Amino acid sequence: MSSSGPRRFNVVTVSFLLALAAGGYWMWKIFPVYYTAWQVDHLLGDAAIKARRFSGNPAEFAPAQRELETSLRGWVAEAGVSDPDLTCRVKLDDLETAAECDYLAVVVHPWVRRATLFEMHRRVITPK
Repeated sequence: MSSSGPRRFNVVTVSFLLALAAGGYWMWKIFPVYYTAWQVDHLLGDAAIKARRFSGNPAEFAPAQRELETSLRGWVAEAGVSDPDLTCRVKLDDLETAAECDYLAVVVHPWVRRATLFEMHRRVITPK
């Protein structure tokens, strides 16, 4: 009896190729959603730092808060968030400054005619 050696395609090879294809699909369709969320986190951090300037005078923060939230909404839209129901909030209190953003991201899968909906709630808190 002679041993023929490993076959060209076996279960391990097929499993590896499927895992590689799944990873490639994830990078193509899903990773951009998380990359945009990472960019939104940085924008929220910048907004929280700008709001912190008003920590000594809360009376000045009310009009500046509306302007900052409007600016933040524009920055987030420029980062690639296209949700029309995008909400951005900046909150300031004695202990912390918080900037939050809620939006939906939709990933459309091309071959199965289905979509995946990501409900993104991003929040950055800067302590005093």
